[in-house]
Amino acid sequence: MSLNHVSYWENGNWHHITAKEASKKSHNNTIRANEKELLCDLCNHFVTLSVGKTIDPYFKHSKGDIDKNCPERSKQALFTLPTHFAGLKIVIDKKQKFHLELVLPHAANPGLSKYQNLGIYHKHHKKIQKIAPVKINSNNFSTKVNLGSTVANKYTLYNDLPDHSDKIADFKTLQSKYLIFRSSDGMRVNLGGELNPNNEYIVLTTKNSFTYPGINEKLLARSNGWNVYRISFDTHFGSNKLSPFLQLNDLSNDAGIDYRITQNVADVDLIWPEHFKNEDGINYLGDTLYLYKHGQAWLDYAPRSNKRSNLNQDRLLQLFEDSKLFTLKPDDNNGMVVAYGRNVNDITNYKQFIPCSQSAKQPGNNLSLQPYLKKKNHYIKPLYNATLKQYVGKFEVSSQSLEANKPFRLPNLAAGSSLKVFYGADCVFSQTAKVNKAQAKTSQSKPSTTDKSSANNDQSRLNDSKLLSLLKKQTGETATFTIVSNQLKKLLADCPTTYQWVCNQARQQSITIKAKNILNKIINGEY
Repeated sequence: MSLNHVSYWENGNWHHITAKEASKKSHNNTIRANEKELLCDLCNHFVTLSVGKTIDPYFKHSKGDIDKNCPERSKQALFTLPTHFAGLKIVIDKKQKFHLELVLPHAANPGLSKYQNLGIYHKHHKKIQKIAPVKINSNNFSTKVNLGSTVANKYTLYNDLPDHSDKIADFKTLQSKYLIFRSSDGMRVNLGGELNPNNEYIVLTTKNSFTYPGINEKLLARSNGWNVYRISFDTHFGSNKLSPFLQLNDLSNDAGIDYRITQNVADVDLIWPEHFKNEDGINYLGDTLYLYKHGQAWLDYAPRSNKRSNLNQDRLLQLFEDSKLFTLKPDDNNGMVVAYGRNVNDITNYKQFIPCSQSAKQPGNNLSLQPYLKKKNHYIKPLYNATLKQYVGKFEVSSQSLEANKPFRLPNLAAGSSLKVFYGADCVFSQTAKVNKAQAKTSQSKPSTTDKSSANNDQSRLNDSKLLSLLKKQTGETATFTIVSNQLKKLLADCPTTYQWVCNQARQQSITIKAKNILNKIINGEY
């Protein structure tokens, strides 16, 4: 069967292409799989373009592919996306030991709660062995199963009945000597997926060393014959020397599934309504979700009720190619899961969206913050990671992050100033210090020692080249950076090169924490 879902690597991104279009690009020459220019969109294997004088050009798979379950290898013209979602996560403890977790979001697996005797199994030395029992708590939004340090290419969920066992679902990772996980949340990267050079990753391997040009590695743990490394990309190594691939499989050239190094990594972001993140997922306020998909990725979604009336499969397939904004309506009050992945056979990345009304029903959940008094000082204890912003009049003068479940002493406010605490974009606490008549007269007779207009005038004298050089020199940990505020845009009006660089960081959604602090100081008139 001919392949219809193939992408071509050009200008740092994958682009869907037909065989005739690929033939024109190659000037009617064959493109072999080991040239790594053509990629199957369904199984992430490199494919070959065959051309001839008497036949039309066509794509074909290699016989040595590690995974031969590509839907277009079969005679079936259509394929279906997975109906079960699960994520594989790595956890490293303080004793330098690791274990794997299988994360089962309930919104994608609504029928699990009806089973009484669930168990996770894997195949070891040709024998199917039980790893761990599975206890479903319907009050939680997901179930995490500790798999220990057992690393298998497939885990199977069974319902253990008294006289026999019924298989419910298989969760495959594909056979590989390496597994890669995101350092930020521990979740596995799809086999053959993309790696962002600005991010760190965890590599699990049986190899005793992990050495690649342009990649920094650090050994984190050793356990049960496996080694765990944290890797980062040396961005100063030079784009001409840093390979666009990370080939990890000890296979022949035609059979390897490489990880592509690109900043256009597939992801899904909730743009609207107001929302905030917690350990279970993304809590949102409202009905319709506006989601933005980055890069190439197959998508599927599942409300907890398992109704799929708002986004049919044809529309999901159309979303594969480019970054797009699309809408979803959950259909129920228990949330939904949106799963995505570069490989249609290996969709394990997902994000769970939970209505705030449902989240508030959980024990201890409350969106509003109530201050409490301790040693004559007022404190708050946010349930989730929060942001504290302080204002003078209508102008924001400072912003800082608050950690979840940690007490924070509220600062003393000067007259005319205020503060607000946000979960995402939702204001959950505010406080204002009012100006009395005596203070108002004093402020009119005496000029302010920190004149906002003079601070803004100072910003107009920023040196463009020096500021850009300073920001680029800042290294270390990165933070999410997606929006360039109008205030910062005005302050950088005389620094066009710096402003262009800042906008580029926002498009990449990442900036070093040190550089972000400098920009905050510029906004607050401290720089």
